[in-house]
Amino acid sequence: MRTKSPYRQEVVHGTPIYALDHVLIPVARIASLTHHRATIGSHKIEGTGAGLVRVQPLHVIDVREGGNRILPVKDVTAEVIGHMALAAAIISLVSLILIVANHRARARR
Repeated sequence: MRTKSPYRQEVVHGTPIYALDHVLIPVARIASLTHHRATIGSHKIEGTGAGLVRVQPLHVIDVREGGNRILPVKDVTAEVIGHMALAAAIISLVSLILIVANHRARARR
């Protein structure tokens, strides 16, 4: 029996939003990774599962009578989290340097 890949990626269109004379349709990419396992014994059945999901906004389709426009969406959340991770790495590195310098200074006394 062939099993499906644990990684899936698809582009989905959200619920249309009706505003005045046009319709806005959000579009996002959903990527998921799943893992599951089951064991069937003579007197019991066991199973475990885990998964990760990432939703990334791509754009909004603006549908009007004169034609459609694609409006890009900036993923501000991912940008902020990236800056936070960079700041955490820099603070950790500076803290490590200060701890090592303090340790060496005490060893010289």
